[in-house]
Amino acid sequence: MIGHVKKLIMFASGMIFLVVLFSLFFYLYNQPNSQLARRDAAIIYRRALTNRLDSAYIYSGRPVNKSDYIHSIQINLGRNLVLSPSLTYKKIHYQRQAVLHDIAGKMYRLQFSKRPVSLGRILLNNTHTARVDYQVQKIDLGRILDHLISLSENDLTKAQRSPRLSNLSQSQIALLQYILISNNWRHYIATYNGKAPIVRSSFTMVFDPRKKRFVIDRKTLQLIQSSGVSDE
Repeated sequence: MIGHVKKLIMFASGMIFLVVLFSLFFYLYNQPNSQLARRDAAIIYRRALTNRLDSAYIYSGRPVNKSDYIHSIQINLGRNLVLSPSLTYKKIHYQRQAVLHDIAGKMYRLQFSKRPVSLGRILLNNTHTARVDYQVQKIDLGRILDHLISLSENDLTKAQRSPRLSNLSQSQIALLQYILISNNWRHYIATYNGKAPIVRSSFTMVFDPRKKRFVIDRKTLQLIQSSGVSDE
């Protein structure tokens, strides 16, 4: 009888030991480490700057998709301008919205192209958060657009010498200038020498034990994507 009780006690002790061991293993397995933090920081940062971050890395809200971004840029391009609804130039009929959409798409690619980036320190603490320091090259979209407009002035003057375009209204001239920018984008942008400075900043990631990865919220995503971006 005593021997049987001893066996039960030993068995129970063994089970308790296994439960404790398993719990400890599970706890340690689900703890973030510096290697995981650096891996996720690189994924989040680089994909955020190219607007390709998967929703699995966002715990609150959804990323703004490409079409919404382009639509927003398109609205800004047409703000405070009176543009003709359409215009025929070199036997091609152009619609205002199509022209603005094309330029907006090109501006989008400038913002989300591969700007020089680098990660700095990643500080991991015991509250399942990590601070990520980074740097990225600044891009001034407003200055770039001003450069494109300035370059188009000569072509605009030449175009208006054509008998068919000699009596355009101001709204038609404004649309024609955007048509020239859209058509000559590669030529114009190639002359832009924007040696922009490096911007340093940081963001915070939160470890999600269910996903076993670090994640950010939508506000942080927008902060990263707007780093060094100016449209003034």
